[in-house]
Amino acid sequence: ACCSLADELFSSVEQLLVSRKKQQKKDPQKKPMFDAIVIELSGVADPQAIESNWNQAAQRKLTPVTSWTYIDRVVTLVDACTFGSDWMTVDLAGDRWKNVDDCGGIRKVTELLAEQVEAAQLVVLNKMDLATKQEAQVATAVAQGLNPKATVETVEFGKIAPELILGETVFPKAPEKEETKKSKEN
Repeated sequence: ACCSLADELFSSVEQLLVSRKKQQKKDPQKKPMFDAIVIELSGVADPQAIESNWNQAAQRKLTPVTSWTYIDRVVTLVDACTFGSDWMTVDLAGDRWKNVDDCGGIRKVTELLAEQVEAAQLVVLNKMDLATKQEAQVATAVAQGLNPKATVETVEFGKIAPELILGETVFPKAPEKEETKKSKEN
């Protein structure tokens, strides 16, 4: 999804949910809805703009899908090998990547990176196995500097526990046992 296609995003999610509901009517054993829907934004999208559009549509009751769903979290995936050099570039997104639409093509790469990291509750630094020690340190420092409130996870080959991505809404924490509670109190 991209920031300029908000209407398409609303209708795509709505179609997905309506389709699932129809399947459930045919087969009542199926769950009525999804536990979560993961939306991958384009590399030039601004997650804050997407989230703001979604929340405004929900407040104004502009589309039914926003009354059925909500944005729980933003996860930003960062390439640990290139993040530091991309952070220092003066390139425009449109100069670097073909087929960039008008919402991001005239923007600086560093602007886009900053927006995406700043919007995240979770920053995933990927390709740590390929990054040099310096690249890993720079990527970690820049990500933490841009968003000190975010959780930063370092991963290799994109391997990450689903509960870190989907959160407690889908993977609730198990209740603590009495012995554990008592030992914490003492």
